[in-house]
Amino acid sequence: MTNPPAPKGRPADVVVGADGQPGYTSVEICAGAGGQALGLEQARFRHLALVEYDKWCCETLRARRKWRDRVREIDLHEWTARKFKDKVDLFAGGVPCP
Repeated sequence: MTNPPAPKGRPADVVVGADGQPGYTSVEICAGAGGQALGLEQARFRHLALVEYDKWCCETLRARRKWRDRVREIDLHEWTARKFKDKVDLFAGGVPCP
């Protein structure tokens, strides 16, 4: 996939994610307290979902205001990624979950 020319005022090295927006996208399962999510964010990924079952980990994830609406507090066996079909560049996981 090639990226279209950069609009005026935006650097040419900005990539376009699978959802058509600037920057790569990710969905992370077994997100834990967010260590991997933070690293991905620093690498300029945009999180579409951070899936975690542990209540305390989810509270920690939600403490980052930017992620608050991306946290999915649900058992992985009950969660589905259908909503993100054709929108995700990276499917990441902090597995194995305990």
